[in-house]
Amino acid sequence: MRGLALLLAGLALTAVRPWLDGSPSRYVHVRWRTDVSDIERWWLEQRFSLRTEHHDGRSYGYDLLDSSPANVGALLDHPSVEDTASFDRTRKVVSPDAETGRSRTGVAWRWRVEGVLPWLRPLGLITIFVAGVLLVDQLLARLPLQRPMAPADDRSSGAARFRELDVLRGLAATAVVLFHFTARFATHYGHPGRPLIVVPWGYYGVHLFFVVSGMVIFLTIERMRSPWDFVAARIGRLFPAYWVAVTVTFLTVTAAHLPEVSLSARDYVWNLSMLQRFVDVPDVDGVYWTLQVELAFYVVMLVLLTVKAVPKTESILVGWLAVLTWDAAGGGLLREGLETSRVQFVSLYGYAPLFLGGIVLHLQRTRGLTALRMGLLAWAFGVFAWRNTAEAAMVFGGIVVAVELAIHGYLARLAVRPLLLLGAVSYPLYLVHQNIGYVLLRMLYARGVPTNAGLVVTLGAVLLLAWLLHVLVEAPGQRAVRSLRGRRGRSGAGATD
Repeated sequence: MRGLALLLAGLALTAVRPWLDGSPSRYVHVRWRTDVSDIERWWLEQRFSLRTEHHDGRSYGYDLLDSSPANVGALLDHPSVEDTASFDRTRKVVSPDAETGRSRTGVAWRWRVEGVLPWLRPLGLITIFVAGVLLVDQLLARLPLQRPMAPADDRSSGAARFRELDVLRGLAATAVVLFHFTARFATHYGHPGRPLIVVPWGYYGVHLFFVVSGMVIFLTIERMRSPWDFVAARIGRLFPAYWVAVTVTFLTVTAAHLPEVSLSARDYVWNLSMLQRFVDVPDVDGVYWTLQVELAFYVVMLVLLTVKAVPKTESILVGWLAVLTWDAAGGGLLREGLETSRVQFVSLYGYAPLFLGGIVLHLQRTRGLTALRMGLLAWAFGVFAWRNTAEAAMVFGGIVVAVELAIHGYLARLAVRPLLLLGAVSYPLYLVHQNIGYVLLRMLYARGVPTNAGLVVTLGAVLLLAWLLHVLVEAPGQRAVRSLRGRRGRSGAGATD
């Protein structure tokens, strides 16, 4: 019942906002008689829903919050009114050419409590989000579903690989690929025919990537013995496949002269560092923008590991979310005191709530769900909902539900070989698909290949390229770094002993 009650309350908070806000007001002028005192004028302003904007002597400019004929007629006929402007006195209505005021006509504006309006949407979405989590939990408790295939003790300890997370990562990469090949390609170049499917929402796969990254990276720093181990692990995970992807993409785009993409050798060299966006150098491939966000998150996690603050993560999350909330509620107060680049870094370029939500979900999986963790998850959701569309907020909520299902073992049947393989190649697939895919699609279409056949061939080609990158570059690079870390750990242990 609590979940249902919260759901209804959240829907009510979301639905009541338009009524409380209303429509734009009209700007009118009223000149009061000389014998009207300030108290009488104030009382008349309240009666006729007039909100003062400026005045010159006895002439006042108002936002009229009630432009109904009855209210306008009573105002025009009142003996205290000497003259007016922006009214049609014959019809007793506001003149059609009256300017739009800065206020609005809703109840909140009439009661002068419009300050609560920005809070209603995020508060309503947070309430719906918490209600959804409670309802899903109640539903799962009653359904006779199969529990996880992995042993419960391994899962709770975090020792076993979270295979469902690999599946979700693979599905996220696939969604982004389909978005670029169908919707984005149609915008930039156009298909010769209509694709069988179009995935305009596929870019939300990036949001799932960020949530998964929050979970995985925090798990990583919990297991690291030193900051060097973390840096080495990230280098081995990211750079070998990235260097090859940048090189292959640069050569492909340069040889094919892909429209709207102009890259120099200097751009290529900067892209190899993965720091190109920090120095305003264009990306070799458009999807690389997310790597800047990831790097910012890695830096924050590296600081936590360096100052040995990992055990205090929940307190740090409270402070981080408080800063983000302050900035959101103040319409960007941080931006008034800090350089924009620093603010963007603190907010992870607007995506911090997704990473923080991932951290909380990892803590829930390994240590259990507490009231504090539920509150942090709802708080992260609320901050994200405040700054984004309702659709994006719903996607974040759906991602949390999907991860919750995985945590409780209800997505275990998705951990089949094809989807696990898709998860394994998700990073190289993400790196190589966009511009190389565009080049291949344009070549196929130029040779008369039908739309859907071209899409299938291109998808197969980038999947094959991603698999080769994974087998020949990514996996060997990770093994080499693990071997190096192992030798360093053994030599370090011997010296200590």
